Amino acid sequence: LEHAHFLDGKIVWRDRVDDAELARLYASCLFTVYPSLYEGWGLPVAEGMAFGRWCMASGTSSLPEVGGDLADYFDPFDVPGATATIERAILDPAYRAEKTRAVRERFAPRSWLTSATALRSRLESLAADQAGKSSAR
Repeated sequence: LEHAHFLDGKIVWRDRVDDAELARLYASCLFTVYPSLYEGWGLPVAEGMAFGRWCMASGTSSLPEVGGDLADYFDPFDVPGATATIERAILDPAYRAEKTRAVRERFAPRSWLTSATALRSRLESLAADQAGKSSAR
């Protein structure tokens, strides 16, 4: 970005924004892009969708678990493919509007309790599978 001079001001880098500024940024953007190479869960995808913003994100990590069918995904190592995905978001307002409408109508943020309950259930299932394998030996 620095070598491209932030596309002559078309890209603005913000660092350490507070909650109010973050809300303002989400409210004023058309969509979000998250080209992560590795992600533990994908808070920026969920956060943007909670603000009603459609996201394009890497499909190579856990991000599809967060965005489901409400986000568009690309391979972050495929620059032409990622560029085409982002260009469509910029140049096709009808497509962008449909994607944004779907996020606003269907995205349901997960509570911490729901996430913890799902994690516990999965861990108990894995433990039961391991116990079954151990007793079969």
